[in-house]
Amino acid sequence: MAIPLKKGYKFRVEHVTKPASNYMPSFDIYEKYYGIGYLVKGDRQVSTPERTFFVHDGYLSPVSMGVYHKSSPLSDRNYEVYAVRFVSSVTTRIKEIIGENEFNDLMLHTALSVPDEIKPKIIDIYEQMLIEYDNYDSVAEFALQNLLEQLILIMYRYGTVAETSEIHISTADTEIMDILSYIDTNFMNNPSVSELAKKAGLSESHFMKRFRDATGCSYKTYVNRYKNKIAQTMLTESPKSIQEISNELGFCNSNYFCTLFKKINGMSPLQYRKKAVK
Repeated sequence: MAIPLKKGYKFRVEHVTKPASNYMPSFDIYEKYYGIGYLVKGDRQVSTPERTFFVHDGYLSPVSMGVYHKSSPLSDRNYEVYAVRFVSSVTTRIKEIIGENEFNDLMLHTALSVPDEIKPKIIDIYEQMLIEYDNYDSVAEFALQNLLEQLILIMYRYGTVAETSEIHISTADTEIMDILSYIDTNFMNNPSVSELAKKAGLSESHFMKRFRDATGCSYKTYVNRYKNKIAQTMLTESPKSIQEISNELGFCNSNYFCTLFKKINGMSPLQYRKKAVK
């Protein structure tokens, strides 16, 4: 369960460092507030019923109120994050400035990259928030709202949703959501349809139909796309060899990995890595 705001508080501000192995075992929801995190370092995967996001160093991560979400590791790097949670009433003024629809849309993209020159400003805003939060009173609350508005304006002006940061899903099917959560931490072992169907308490044919209804594709296609997203991240964020990446993703051999990657991306893993470095 998400930690609630303190009684009488409209904000909660944190700065934490956690081991890479830390993950949420089940989906959670912010029922009465929003959240915005800033990943100083680390690699995380954040899943919602509609999308799976891949978040890296320097990404802002808004979480909308009422949206189920779950975080899990994407690499073996420990991670450091700033986070602020806030009630809806403090967003009235910023909604008037940028528009309510724009605000709502902004809060649904849980992986926003920003230019490098903006990142020190973001950290400075969070550090000021921490100072005000530690001395919470009516004046601090006013200051926190102003700082939050600055942060949201940065997201609105400079935040970019990278095409490679999202996998789109659309489901309210709790059994399939649980299976997607299981895939998050077991994809490298290539669980079979029969194994997943049994875990969901469904026949194989019923499982495959519900899986396709939820994700828009077959299980095999979903896993290949999922592994491809992680491969893109590893190729651009780590020095690991193609063979090492292939092994970690659970491919039977690197040749098959390269063939599949080229089929999806139109270029080999090595070409993709070279292009990303430029």
